[in-house]
Amino acid sequence: MTDPRFILEPNKVTDEIKIRKTFLLKRDSKDKVVARSLTHDDAVNLLKKVPKQYYNNYLITYNERKIEKRAELFRRLFEFAEPYQINIVAKVETIRSIVTKIILS
Repeated sequence: MTDPRFILEPNKVTDEIKIRKTFLLKRDSKDKVVARSLTHDDAVNLLKKVPKQYYNNYLITYNERKIEKRAELFRRLFEFAEPYQINIVAKVETIRSIVTKIILS
């Protein structure tokens, strides 16, 4: 990776972005709920339980120390970026409308 300041003008690069909402996607045709708000702990527990932990195929280490480090990282993220779970089996227009309402709330 390279520093984008080497490629772009420095005034066109920002050091931070503000994340206010996070969306964890799932596909479950039996669940009729399209979007649900999650507690911080529920979101972290969901990430721990998915088949590819934390939705990441590239994780190499799955020992307790690493798992807890990742959990703490996501807990901190969810403190300022409210977690939601989105069921993507609904129509695209429905999902788009719901996600837009959540973002604007």
